[in-house]
Amino acid sequence: MRLLTLLSAILFLSSCQNAFEYREDRLIGSWEFDDATEEENRTYTTRFSIMGDYRNDQIEFMSDGTLVYQESSGGGSILHGIWSMTSVSTASDDGQNTDYVLTMSMQDSLNQLQQYTWEINLLTYDRLQCRTETQDYIYCYELLKL
Repeated sequence: MRLLTLLSAILFLSSCQNAFEYREDRLIGSWEFDDATEEENRTYTTRFSIMGDYRNDQIEFMSDGTLVYQESSGGGSILHGIWSMTSVSTASDDGQNTDYVLTMSMQDSLNQLQQYTWEINLLTYDRLQCRTETQDYIYCYELLKL
């Protein structure tokens, strides 16, 4: 009986790890911004398009945890950096929820570090929807795989 319980636990844990790796695999590749919006964090009443700041910008996520961000606006800068995805489990009245967070750190041409943390709302093989919050604003992004 103990052997059966142990085998069940091992299978469960390995399937959780595989599900996480599967999610990371979906991120690998080149992505382009399709939509970007901003809304005030306190009112939730007005959403503004900020797509002009991201039009034709691309991010390439490599399997080794590195990334290249190519800006089409602002002089067409190319930023190099690293990325990681983590899972965060929380308990609620509805049961246990798992959220996925994408963290990116890049260095610009002036050697200034830029860091971004996005909560992933949707990640398929061709679509990434995510959001991030500051004290004043909520930013929502949608990217399409190239």
